[in-house]
Amino acid sequence: MKKRQLQVAHDLLTQYINKAVLTERMAYNREQFIDNLEHYLLGAIGEFYKARLAEKIFENRNQDVNHWYKEVNTLLHGFEQMYLHEIRGFKDKEKAFNVAKVWIDSMDDERKKRAFKAMRDDFGFNEFAHDITAQDNADFWAIVGNLLDDKPIEPYLLGMKH
Repeated sequence: MKKRQLQVAHDLLTQYINKAVLTERMAYNREQFIDNLEHYLLGAIGEFYKARLAEKIFENRNQDVNHWYKEVNTLLHGFEQMYLHEIRGFKDKEKAFNVAKVWIDSMDDERKKRAFKAMRDDFGFNEFAHDITAQDNADFWAIVGNLLDDKPIEPYLLGMKH
């Protein structure tokens, strides 16, 4: 019962935040906007890597994989709301996004290490037969690209291939 109550509270808070975001015009300077992009995207890629690695390790998807993909969805939804919404202060969102993406890509090895650490800490794995690949990175950025182009996310990219 407690888990369900937490989920309901999370959903209500998400709805409240999204409503507040959509009803107010945001005002950021370029640096704040880039920081916010990095916040959402770094979190999302970290959760995405954990989910992808766990999918490769476990034959059957477990609840952690589902949880991590849900976190990816939540973070990317926040990113999408922020990016697509009108912003006072500057107009060149694409240039700001590219700056954030370059920095996030420079942090890729760190994000992969954190995903492996999560598998060690949560499941006791010390050796891995699988890796987080360049294709996993490309799949993440394909999801982000679809959001920026206002296209649906391909279900297989978020682990919905089972």
